[in-house]
Amino acid sequence: MDTYQKILRNKVNYPATISKNCKELITKLLQTNPVQRLGCLKNKSRDVSGHLFFKPIDFGELVRKTIKAPFIPRISSPTDTSNFDEYPDESGDDWRRFNDKTKNIFAGF
Repeated sequence: MDTYQKILRNKVNYPATISKNCKELITKLLQTNPVQRLGCLKNKSRDVSGHLFFKPIDFGELVRKTIKAPFIPRISSPTDTSNFDEYPDESGDDWRRFNDKTKNIFAGF
């Protein structure tokens, strides 16, 4: 929800490690105005797949499922969650703060 609120306020902090093309793609996908959002324009999904970020991908191979996955996680059982980050349980109180119009939870943005 924090990320969603920041997106609505047009404030996303990108890590220094991502490429220029990646940052540009994400920025265009996160436009709050759907009329300006990549994928909602005249060429629809072709605008997304044609972006420079996806240049190394052969979408024909992707459709045929012949591309090798860049990362194959190791799992020990169908219920193995070791590849996921741990997060504390969230109670209903945590979410109420996003609906309180009197509080500016993102001061400085």
